[in-house]
Amino acid sequence: MIKVFVEGKDKFFIEAYIAFLTTNLAIPGDIDFNVIPLGGWTNLTNASNTVKENSDLGGKNILIFDADSELNSGGFNIRKKEIEKIKAENNLAFELFLFPDNSTNGDFESLLEMIINQKHAGVLECFSIYEECIAKYNKPNSPLVYKLPIRKSKIYSFVDAFPKSKSESKKFKQGDFFFQNNEMWDFESSKLNPLKEFLTKELTNHKH
Repeated sequence: MIKVFVEGKDKFFIEAYIAFLTTNLAIPGDIDFNVIPLGGWTNLTNASNTVKENSDLGGKNILIFDADSELNSGGFNIRKKEIEKIKAENNLAFELFLFPDNSTNGDFESLLEMIINQKHAGVLECFSIYEECIAKYNKPNSPLVYKLPIRKSKIYSFVDAFPKSKSESKKFKQGDFFFQNNEMWDFESSKLNPLKEFLTKELTNHKH
């Protein structure tokens, strides 16, 4: 069993992207894997027994988290070092990938913003205009009047803008961003190459 530990919000994405790689024959279709949300990299220590147990049973562990940035006390080098420290202290075995591309600062939303279907990029431009409008009310060296919307809101608004059936609306409220829908997302984007290479290597090299 291959266990893929994620922060949580990206569970639907990882499952959809692995299915995409399977459909395109990048990886075999008979891989036994399970995507497990942890709620954040800081919960890795609490999941150490689950990670160890899977290793003891001959399984493989993959961790996919956000690199983050200085804004939330992270950044690729910092976050990698912190996670590697937990790995050593708890004697864990896993392979690590940090969004957006396993080399630079950023997060899951950074990647999503880069792989939206460019046919609908105008939706994000509309959101940017809204952000600029809000920012005008905040003056330098003065108390904050309005806080700017977080980038998660931009991605949410992008998906929300598409008409949905009643059942689709229910899925959306449950956190499904319809990653299997190529009208919204471009899984062929070169921005996904680092993740594609990582998953292809780690999912196909497991022999158990």
